[in-house]
Order: sequence, then C-alpha cells, then structure tokens
Amino acid sequence: MHDGIRKERFLDLIKSLEDVEGINRYRISSIEPNLLTSEIIEFVARSDKFVPHFHIPLQSGSNKVLKLMRRRYMRELYAERVARIKMLMPHCCIGVDVIVGFPGIEKVSTKRLLKVDHQLTSCISTQKKLQRLWYFIKSKRMADIRCRQL
Repeated sequence: MHDGIRKERFLDLIKSLEDVEGINRYRISSIEPNLLTSEIIEFVARSDKFVPHFHIPLQSGSNKVLKLMRRRYMRELYAERVARIKMLMPHCCIGVDVIVGFPGIEKVSTKRLLKVDHQLTSCISTQKKLQRLWYFIKSKRMADIRCRQL
C-alpha cells in the first residue's frame, strides 16, 4: 500500500504467474463477479497457462436476496460476466454456487427462488455456457448473522 491505496491487483498476480517455470496450468476458482474484470477474462482467454475455467458463485438469482446477503453484485452483472467469458472462450467451463433457504425471505418461497435461479442459470446455460451448478442450503453461521440483522 502507498498513501492508503493498494497498488497490487489480482490481474498483476495472475500475469506474473504466467512467467513461473515448472507450472503449466492454473485455474481461477471462487471469484465473485464484481471482482472478475474484463481485463482478467481477456487475459485468461489469451493465456497459455490459465485453463478456460471459472468458478463464479452466484448465490441467488434474486437481486433482493443478493442484497440481503450483502453481495456486491446483482444478477445482471453475473450474466454479463458469463456472456463476456463465452464470447471470448466458447469452450470455457463455468461452475456456479447457489444458496437456498436464506433467512429473512419468509414471503418468498424457496420454490420461487429456485425458479428465479433456474431462469437465470437457464439463460446463461444456453449453448452450454454453464457446466457445473451446485445448490447449498444456508449455513448455520450465515443464518446466525442474518437473524441478528433482522
């Protein structure tokens, strides 16, 4: 840090990994869509060492739920990132995490949330855009934090 401003960026790190001898393959996993910049996507598309794979947690297809989860992105940004990846790397594998049963969503049933998630993942799955989808039930820790906020 210099003058309270961080100068290092994730992009700088992955660019430096390209020059490491003896390691021929890297994969980017669990990067949130707000941190996955076009520069990173473009770098991976050109890279000889970074495999065309991203694990990008969605958490929910509902913007309301994403806001309650305090995520720093909306579903539209997620879809935009996936579209950019697929434009540059049609063969890229994309993995997704979705959480169901989040506290504070009493009026919106899990079934309805799954429908929203399905609509979004179906949208980004067109032409095999999405290869891996994992659904998780909310963790107790997450429930405790959310319940204290209500």
